[in-house]
Formats: sequence, structure tokens, C-alpha cells
Amino acid sequence: MKNDTLILILVYGSILLALISLSMPAFRFSPDEPLITFSGGHDPYPGILVLILGWVAILEGVVAWYGNPVWLFALYLFFRKEFHASIAFSSISICLGLSSFLVKEINEREIHTMGCGFYVWLTALVLLLLAAIVGHSAIKPNKSLKSGMPQSGAP
Repeated sequence: MKNDTLILILVYGSILLALISLSMPAFRFSPDEPLITFSGGHDPYPGILVLILGWVAILEGVVAWYGNPVWLFALYLFFRKEFHASIAFSSISICLGLSSFLVKEINEREIHTMGCGFYVWLTALVLLLLAAIVGHSAIKPNKSLKSGMPQSGAP
């Protein structure tokens, strides 16, 4: 598989999974709730609701939601082919996303486990990082550089 094809699969897979995660439950509050539902049933926190309201959680010290705008910025950098910066911001978005595991309750309801939407969202963050890494590795080195010093035309 060529690098270009792999990069496209990874970056568009990241976008697709991020969109799919919006319809899935982000949290499970009891073991009786289904593992997989699509915006229905008795799960009150689908991904779209978490996306819309999650920014308020900063008031309780929860920063995981901020992985979303950081991921969007990393995606923007990726499409500008600024792979170094995209790798850095993708890594930050993953760290912010992983901080979700530190959250024990939401609105005074104890979280039993993360829902499948959370894991799909987290996978989307990781795919963008992988796309940026592969994109960076696909860059051809500048042939006018030799030993890190630019070549000049003068003797």
C-alpha cells in the first residue's frame, strides 16, 4: 500500500470515526445499560450531547472535552501539511482525551464505564496522529541540504 493511500485512509477514517462517535453513548452509568446503542434507549449521554455541553466541565476541573478543538486544529495543520505541528497537537488531543479516565462522575451520577462512543472517539484521535506520522515520514528530504548545511552556488 502506498503512503498516500494509507494517509488518506487514516485521516478520513479519523474524521469518519469522530462523526460516528457522536451517535454513540459516551458513558455508562450502570452495568444494566447496553454497551452499544445509537442515540436511543435510556442512555442520556450520547456523544453529540457531550460535544455540545462538555466545554462546561472545565468548571469542575475536567479538561477532556478540549481534546476536540485541539484535534480540529491538528486536522487543520495536517491538511496544511504541517506534519510536525499536527503530530504535536494530535498528541495533546490524545492526552486530553485520556484524561477522561480520571472523571468519576457526571452531574452527581457515578460513571460505571466509558461507552463505546468514547472509545470510537479516542480511536479517531489516534488515527489522526498516525496519519500525521506517516505524512511526515513520506516527506522527501531536501536534496540541496548536505550535512545540515545549505549549499551555496559560490566557491
